[in-house]
Amino acid sequence: MKKFMILFVCLIFVGNAFGATLTVDAPEEALGMTEIATIEIRLDGLTDTEKTYMGSSGAAFTIEYDENLLYVPDSLNTTFFDTFQAQFTAAGTSPNPYTGPVNGIYSSPVVVNNDDIAGKTMVAAARCTPTSTSSENILFTFQVQLQDTSDVKAGDYNITVKPTILNNTDAGYSADGEPIDVVVGSDPNKQPTDEGAYPVIIAKNMSPVGNSKVTYKADETHPCPGDSDCDGLLDSVETNTGVYVSPQNTGTDPNNEDTDDDGKKDGDEVEHCNPLVKDPECVIPGCVNGDVNGDSEVTAADAVSAFNLSLLPSSSWTEAQK
Repeated sequence: MKKFMILFVCLIFVGNAFGATLTVDAPEEALGMTEIATIEIRLDGLTDTEKTYMGSSGAAFTIEYDENLLYVPDSLNTTFFDTFQAQFTAAGTSPNPYTGPVNGIYSSPVVVNNDDIAGKTMVAAARCTPTSTSSENILFTFQVQLQDTSDVKAGDYNITVKPTILNNTDAGYSADGEPIDVVVGSDPNKQPTDEGAYPVIIAKNMSPVGNSKVTYKADETHPCPGDSDCDGLLDSVETNTGVYVSPQNTGTDPNNEDTDDDGKKDGDEVEHCNPLVKDPECVIPGCVNGDVNGDSEVTAADAVSAFNLSLLPSSSWTEAQK
Protein backbone atom coordinates (compact mmCIF):
# COMPACT_ATOMS: atom_id res chain seq x y z
CA MET A 1 0.00 0.00 0.00
CA LYS A 2 1.38 3.36 -0.97
CA LYS A 3 1.58 5.96 1.78
CA PHE A 4 1.56 9.69 1.20
CA MET A 5 2.74 12.21 3.76
CA ILE A 6 1.02 15.58 3.85
CA LEU A 7 2.98 18.67 4.85
CA PHE A 8 0.97 21.62 6.22
CA VAL A 9 3.27 24.64 6.20
CA CYS A 10 2.36 28.13 5.00
CA LEU A 11 5.33 30.07 3.74
CA ILE A 12 6.60 33.61 3.69
CA PHE A 13 7.94 34.86 0.39
CA VAL A 14 11.53 35.17 -0.75
CA GLY A 15 13.29 36.41 -3.90
CA ASN A 16 11.44 36.63 -7.18
CA ALA A 17 11.40 33.28 -8.94
CA PHE A 18 9.16 34.15 -11.86
CA GLY A 19 10.62 33.00 -15.14
CA ALA A 20 12.47 30.20 -13.41
CA THR A 21 12.68 26.76 -14.97
CA LEU A 22 13.76 23.36 -13.77
CA THR A 23 16.60 21.56 -15.50
CA VAL A 24 17.93 18.08 -14.84
CA ASP A 25 21.68 17.56 -15.18
CA ALA A 26 23.19 14.08 -15.29
CA PRO A 27 26.87 13.15 -15.75
CA GLU A 28 27.89 13.76 -19.35
CA GLU A 29 30.46 10.99 -19.43
CA ALA A 30 29.46 7.32 -19.56
CA LEU A 31 29.71 5.56 -16.21
CA GLY A 32 30.91 2.08 -15.33
CA MET A 33 28.17 -0.46 -14.66
CA THR A 34 28.64 -0.34 -10.87
CA GLU A 35 29.12 3.43 -10.54
CA ILE A 36 26.65 5.73 -8.79
CA ALA A 37 25.31 8.69 -10.80
CA THR A 38 24.69 12.03 -9.07
CA ILE A 39 21.77 13.94 -10.62
CA GLU A 40 21.32 17.69 -10.14
CA ILE A 41 17.97 19.46 -10.37
CA ARG A 42 18.67 23.13 -10.99
CA LEU A 43 16.58 26.27 -10.62
CA ASP A 44 17.50 28.45 -13.57
CA GLY A 45 16.52 32.09 -14.21
CA LEU A 46 16.63 34.28 -17.28
CA THR A 47 19.95 35.98 -16.56
CA ASP A 48 23.09 35.38 -14.55
CA THR A 49 22.00 38.11 -12.11
CA GLU A 50 18.69 36.42 -11.48
CA LYS A 51 20.45 33.13 -10.96
CA THR A 52 22.78 34.68 -8.40
CA TYR A 53 19.95 36.01 -6.23
CA MET A 54 17.33 33.38 -6.89
CA GLY A 55 15.77 31.73 -3.86
CA SER A 56 13.20 29.04 -3.36
CA SER A 57 10.72 28.47 -0.56
CA GLY A 58 8.94 25.41 -1.86
CA ALA A 59 9.06 22.59 -4.37
CA ALA A 60 6.85 19.67 -5.35
CA PHE A 61 7.46 17.25 -8.20
CA THR A 62 8.11 13.62 -9.10
CA ILE A 63 11.35 12.22 -10.46
CA GLU A 64 10.84 9.26 -12.78
CA TYR A 65 13.60 7.00 -14.01
CA ASP A 66 14.14 3.78 -15.89
CA GLU A 67 13.00 0.61 -14.11
CA ASN A 68 16.58 -0.67 -14.10
CA LEU A 69 17.73 2.33 -12.07
CA LEU A 70 17.50 2.39 -8.30
CA TYR A 71 17.27 5.48 -6.08
CA VAL A 72 20.16 5.45 -3.59
CA PRO A 73 18.53 5.69 -0.12
CA ASP A 74 19.04 8.98 1.77
CA SER A 75 20.92 10.47 -1.18
CA LEU A 76 18.62 13.47 -1.78
CA ASN A 77 20.22 16.68 -0.52
CA THR A 78 19.45 20.37 -0.81
CA THR A 79 20.97 23.72 0.17
CA PHE A 80 17.69 25.60 -0.27
CA PHE A 81 15.78 23.97 2.58
CA ASP A 82 16.67 23.96 6.26
CA THR A 83 15.45 21.79 9.14
CA PHE A 84 12.08 22.53 10.70
CA GLN A 85 13.74 23.27 14.03
CA ALA A 86 15.99 25.91 12.47
CA GLN A 87 13.09 27.43 10.55
CA PHE A 88 10.73 27.80 13.48
CA THR A 89 13.50 29.11 15.72
CA ALA A 90 14.20 31.81 13.16
CA ALA A 91 10.50 32.58 12.89
CA GLY A 92 10.25 33.21 16.64
CA THR A 93 7.97 31.75 19.29
CA SER A 94 5.11 34.21 18.85
CA PRO A 95 2.16 33.23 16.65
CA ASN A 96 3.03 33.44 13.00
CA PRO A 97 0.17 33.72 10.49
CA TYR A 98 2.31 32.09 7.85
CA THR A 99 2.94 28.86 9.73
CA GLY A 100 0.62 25.98 10.39
CA PRO A 101 0.64 22.53 11.97
CA VAL A 102 3.04 19.92 10.67
CA ASN A 103 1.41 16.50 10.34
CA GLY A 104 4.30 14.42 11.65
CA ILE A 105 7.80 14.85 12.95
CA TYR A 106 10.51 15.26 10.35
CA SER A 107 14.16 16.19 10.69
CA SER A 108 13.92 18.12 7.44
CA PRO A 109 11.10 19.83 5.51
CA VAL A 110 12.12 17.78 2.50
CA VAL A 111 9.76 14.80 2.33
CA VAL A 112 10.81 11.98 0.02
CA ASN A 113 8.41 9.19 -0.93
CA ASN A 114 10.29 6.57 -2.92
CA ASP A 115 8.74 3.77 -5.00
CA ASP A 116 11.46 1.54 -6.46
CA ILE A 117 9.00 -0.76 -8.21
CA ALA A 118 7.44 2.09 -10.17
CA GLY A 119 10.80 3.76 -10.71
CA LYS A 120 9.92 7.11 -9.18
CA THR A 121 10.67 9.35 -6.23
CA MET A 122 8.19 12.02 -5.11
CA VAL A 123 9.66 15.12 -3.51
CA ALA A 124 7.93 17.82 -1.45
CA ALA A 125 9.79 20.63 0.30
CA ALA A 126 8.82 23.81 2.12
CA ARG A 127 10.14 26.40 4.55
CA CYS A 128 8.75 29.27 6.61
CA THR A 129 11.81 31.54 6.60
CA PRO A 130 13.82 33.10 3.75
CA THR A 131 15.98 30.52 2.06
CA SER A 132 19.66 30.31 1.63
CA THR A 133 20.84 30.41 -1.96
CA SER A 134 23.01 28.11 -3.99
CA SER A 135 25.73 29.61 -6.18
CA GLU A 136 25.03 26.93 -8.75
CA ASN A 137 21.26 27.19 -8.23
CA ILE A 138 21.20 23.48 -7.45
CA LEU A 139 17.79 22.88 -5.94
CA PHE A 140 18.32 19.18 -5.17
CA THR A 141 20.86 16.47 -5.80
CA PHE A 142 20.10 12.78 -5.63
CA GLN A 143 21.78 9.56 -6.73
CA VAL A 144 20.79 6.53 -8.77
CA GLN A 145 22.56 3.33 -9.73
CA LEU A 146 21.85 0.24 -11.78
CA GLN A 147 19.98 -2.19 -9.56
CA ASP A 148 21.63 -5.38 -10.88
CA THR A 149 24.58 -5.04 -13.20
CA SER A 150 24.56 -8.75 -14.06
CA ASP A 151 21.11 -8.61 -15.64
CA VAL A 152 21.05 -5.20 -17.34
CA LYS A 153 22.83 -3.87 -20.38
CA ALA A 154 24.93 -0.81 -21.03
CA GLY A 155 23.08 2.11 -22.57
CA ASP A 156 21.04 5.24 -21.83
CA TYR A 157 18.64 5.46 -18.90
CA ASN A 158 16.17 8.35 -18.78
CA ILE A 159 15.57 10.76 -15.88
CA THR A 160 12.39 12.89 -16.01
CA VAL A 161 10.81 15.54 -13.78
CA LYS A 162 7.01 15.61 -13.97
CA PRO A 163 3.90 16.47 -11.93
CA THR A 164 3.18 14.38 -8.85
CA ILE A 165 -0.05 12.36 -8.77
CA LEU A 166 -1.74 12.14 -5.36
CA ASN A 167 -4.54 9.77 -4.34
CA ASN A 168 -4.87 10.57 -0.64
CA THR A 169 -8.64 10.90 -0.13
CA ASP A 170 -8.15 12.25 3.41
CA ALA A 171 -6.49 15.29 1.85
CA GLY A 172 -9.30 15.74 -0.66
CA TYR A 173 -7.73 13.98 -3.65
CA SER A 174 -9.47 11.42 -5.82
CA ALA A 175 -8.73 7.77 -5.07
CA ASP A 176 -7.93 7.37 -8.77
CA GLY A 177 -5.12 9.90 -8.43
CA GLU A 178 -4.91 13.55 -9.39
CA PRO A 179 -1.87 15.36 -10.82
CA ILE A 180 -0.79 18.50 -9.00
CA ASP A 181 1.12 21.42 -10.44
CA VAL A 182 4.88 21.43 -10.09
CA VAL A 183 5.84 24.55 -8.14
CA VAL A 184 9.13 26.15 -7.25
CA GLY A 185 9.80 29.51 -5.62
CA SER A 186 7.39 32.31 -4.71
CA ASP A 187 6.18 35.68 -5.97
CA PRO A 188 7.21 38.48 -3.55
CA ASN A 189 4.30 40.63 -4.78
CA LYS A 190 1.73 38.23 -3.32
CA GLN A 191 0.98 36.88 0.10
CA PRO A 192 1.98 33.21 0.49
CA THR A 193 -1.67 32.21 0.95
CA ASP A 194 -2.83 34.03 -2.19
CA GLU A 195 -3.57 32.24 -5.43
CA GLY A 196 -0.55 32.44 -7.70
CA ALA A 197 1.93 33.01 -4.88
CA TYR A 198 3.93 30.17 -6.38
CA PRO A 199 4.81 30.33 -10.07
CA VAL A 200 3.88 27.10 -11.81
CA ILE A 201 6.84 25.50 -13.54
CA ILE A 202 5.06 22.44 -14.91
CA ALA A 203 1.26 22.64 -15.02
CA LYS A 204 -0.53 19.39 -14.25
CA ASN A 205 -1.95 19.21 -17.79
CA MET A 206 1.38 19.82 -19.52
CA SER A 207 3.90 17.32 -20.81
CA PRO A 208 6.83 16.44 -18.54
CA VAL A 209 9.94 18.57 -18.84
CA GLY A 210 13.44 18.36 -17.52
CA ASN A 211 14.37 15.18 -19.36
CA SER A 212 17.92 13.90 -19.03
CA LYS A 213 19.68 10.57 -19.15
CA VAL A 214 22.41 8.54 -17.48
CA THR A 215 24.68 6.54 -19.77
CA TYR A 216 26.33 3.34 -18.60
CA LYS A 217 29.09 1.55 -20.47
CA ALA A 218 30.20 -2.05 -20.20
CA ASP A 219 33.31 -2.63 -18.13
CA GLU A 220 35.65 -3.82 -20.86
CA THR A 221 38.58 -4.33 -18.50
CA HIS A 222 36.90 -7.00 -16.39
CA PRO A 223 37.42 -10.52 -17.78
CA CYS A 224 34.15 -11.80 -16.31
CA PRO A 225 31.32 -9.22 -16.63
CA GLY A 226 28.84 -9.62 -13.80
CA ASP A 227 31.13 -12.08 -12.02
CA SER A 228 33.56 -10.12 -9.86
CA ASP A 229 35.63 -13.09 -8.71
CA CYS A 230 35.43 -15.05 -12.00
CA ASP A 231 34.32 -18.22 -10.24
CA GLY A 232 31.62 -19.05 -12.78
CA LEU A 233 28.75 -17.62 -10.69
CA LEU A 234 27.12 -14.26 -11.34
CA ASP A 235 27.34 -11.80 -8.45
CA SER A 236 23.54 -11.69 -8.36
CA VAL A 237 23.31 -15.32 -7.16
CA GLU A 238 26.23 -15.11 -4.73
CA THR A 239 24.20 -13.68 -1.85
CA ASN A 240 27.03 -13.86 0.74
CA THR A 241 24.68 -15.18 3.45
CA GLY A 242 26.79 -18.21 4.37
CA VAL A 243 23.82 -20.50 3.65
CA TYR A 244 23.45 -22.44 0.40
CA VAL A 245 19.84 -22.52 -0.83
CA SER A 246 20.02 -23.18 -4.57
CA PRO A 247 22.14 -22.36 -7.64
CA GLN A 248 20.24 -19.03 -7.71
CA ASN A 249 20.97 -18.32 -4.02
CA THR A 250 24.35 -19.83 -3.25
CA GLY A 251 25.24 -17.90 -0.09
CA THR A 252 28.82 -17.60 -1.35
CA ASP A 253 31.03 -14.51 -1.40
CA PRO A 254 30.85 -12.72 -4.79
CA ASN A 255 34.39 -11.43 -4.24
CA ASN A 256 35.98 -14.76 -3.34
CA GLU A 257 36.23 -17.47 -5.99
CA ASP A 258 36.69 -20.15 -3.30
CA THR A 259 34.48 -19.22 -0.35
CA ASP A 260 35.15 -22.38 1.67
CA ASP A 261 38.90 -22.29 0.87
CA ASP A 262 39.10 -25.90 -0.28
CA GLY A 263 40.93 -25.26 -3.53
CA LYS A 264 37.83 -25.57 -5.72
CA LYS A 265 35.99 -22.66 -7.36
CA ASP A 266 32.50 -21.92 -6.08
CA GLY A 267 31.03 -22.25 -9.56
CA ASP A 268 32.44 -25.77 -9.96
CA GLU A 269 31.24 -26.86 -6.54
CA VAL A 270 27.67 -25.62 -6.97
CA GLU A 271 26.90 -28.31 -9.53
CA HIS A 272 28.40 -31.17 -7.54
CA CYS A 273 28.64 -30.32 -3.83
CA ASN A 274 28.19 -27.54 -1.27
CA PRO A 275 30.45 -24.55 -2.08
CA LEU A 276 30.36 -23.51 1.59
CA VAL A 277 31.61 -26.82 3.04
CA LYS A 278 35.08 -28.31 2.74
CA ASP A 279 34.27 -31.77 1.44
CA PRO A 280 37.30 -33.94 0.58
CA GLU A 281 34.95 -36.45 -1.05
CA CYS A 282 33.66 -33.85 -3.48
CA VAL A 283 34.99 -34.65 -6.95
CA ILE A 284 34.85 -32.04 -9.69
CA PRO A 285 34.57 -33.66 -13.14
CA GLY A 286 37.78 -33.32 -15.04
CA CYS A 287 39.28 -34.30 -18.35
CA VAL A 288 40.29 -37.96 -17.97
CA ASN A 289 40.86 -40.12 -21.05
CA GLY A 290 37.99 -42.56 -21.41
CA ASP A 291 35.87 -40.80 -18.77
CA VAL A 292 32.63 -40.71 -20.74
CA ASN A 293 30.20 -39.98 -17.88
CA GLY A 294 32.29 -37.16 -16.38
CA ASP A 295 32.93 -38.57 -12.90
CA SER A 296 36.73 -38.25 -13.20
CA GLU A 297 37.10 -42.05 -13.15
CA VAL A 298 37.22 -44.65 -15.90
CA THR A 299 34.98 -47.59 -14.92
CA ALA A 300 32.57 -50.03 -16.53
CA ALA A 301 30.03 -47.24 -16.49
CA ASP A 302 32.05 -45.56 -19.22
CA ALA A 303 31.65 -48.49 -21.64
CA VAL A 304 30.05 -47.56 -24.95
CA SER A 305 27.95 -50.03 -26.93
CA ALA A 306 27.76 -49.83 -30.71
CA PHE A 307 24.96 -51.19 -32.82
CA ASN A 308 24.39 -51.70 -36.57
CA LEU A 309 27.97 -51.02 -37.55
CA SER A 310 28.68 -51.39 -41.27
CA LEU A 311 32.13 -52.70 -42.18
CA LEU A 312 33.28 -52.04 -45.73
CA PRO A 313 35.10 -55.12 -47.12
CA SER A 314 38.60 -54.65 -48.37
CA SER A 315 39.22 -54.97 -52.08
CA SER A 316 41.37 -58.09 -51.54
CA TRP A 317 38.56 -59.79 -49.62
CA THR A 318 36.10 -58.88 -52.34
CA GLU A 319 38.35 -60.27 -55.07
CA ALA A 320 38.86 -63.51 -53.14
CA GLN A 321 35.15 -64.14 -53.01
CA LYS A 322 34.76 -63.98 -56.78
